[in-house]
Amino acid sequence: MVVRVRIKLGGVRRKRVPARDSLVAAVRRWSSPASGAALALALWRLGYDLNWTKRFAIPDGLFSHWQLWMALAVLFQVIAAKLEHHPIHRA
Repeated sequence: MVVRVRIKLGGVRRKRVPARDSLVAAVRRWSSPASGAALALALWRLGYDLNWTKRFAIPDGLFSHWQLWMALAVLFQVIAAKLEHHPIHRA
């Protein structure tokens, strides 16, 4: 008869969370608020174009168009939806 005894020496080790998983968690956490901010800027610029507001913070250039801000809002929301079910390791 063979009896094996296993003895664990040392403390409990925590599984190290890879940097990629913490990046995924940060993007997932901030993508929905970024979508809301982009939507607010899109509506503000649209209101400026319809003469409902006095002025827009970015008067000219690429980021002065409401279509860009609306596209960014949709993109951030899609990213949030895709990462909602992403399996990340919890330490």
